Amino acid sequence: MLNKNIYPKGYGLTSFRIALIFILLAHTTLLFSQSYTTIKSGDWNDPTIWSPAHPSGYPTSADQFITISNSHHVTVPANLSITADEMIINGTLEITSNASLTITNGPATDLQLTGTLNVYGTLKLSDQATHTGLTSSNTTFYPGSRYSHLYTVTEGIIPSASWNSTSTLEITGYTTYSSATASGNWNQSFGNVEWNCVLQSTRMKMNGLLQNITGN
Repeated sequence: MLNKNIYPKGYGLTSFRIALIFILLAHTTLLFSQSYTTIKSGDWNDPTIWSPAHPSGYPTSADQFITISNSHHVTVPANLSITADEMIINGTLEITSNASLTITNGPATDLQLTGTLNVYGTLKLSDQATHTGLTSSNTTFYPGSRYSHLYTVTEGIIPSASWNSTSTLEITGYTTYSSATASGNWNQSFGNVEWNCVLQSTRMKMNGLLQNITGN
């Protein structure tokens, strides 16, 4: 007797439907995860600076890669809050007063800087967000600016930057992380420092790293 596989009725049709669903999901992901690049300088919410044209006017963290091209100066204007992920700054990004940029965590490096980052408003790094290229020579927190460190159970890395004496480093998010290390970039000269970790359940050991505070 020949052995043969016996499949339930409708098996072939069901397999086809499942495959079709996966194809449609992949297509939908690509459709809504477009990469965007600047073609000129301007405000972030100006639709004409982005290529290709964004269906909502400007890119956010829902998109794949966001690139500010070399020599372009892009401004996050006042009263605008932006989320971004997998962002590459080859030109200049300026966050104005009363504006904010939140870098969220994604599959690739979340913020890459080869150009310049000027913060007059607020920069936030979400839990697990990664960054590279930020230094005291290309990243500046100006008077009245704020950086919010939103990590919870891992240390995260505070951006290396030039901090004005009236800028603020805000630590908000830690729950169980408990020991600062040199790789966290705590040994910088900060302006004001605020510790707002309301869900923190363990005492944080700074290990002598957070000592240079020129403000409060």
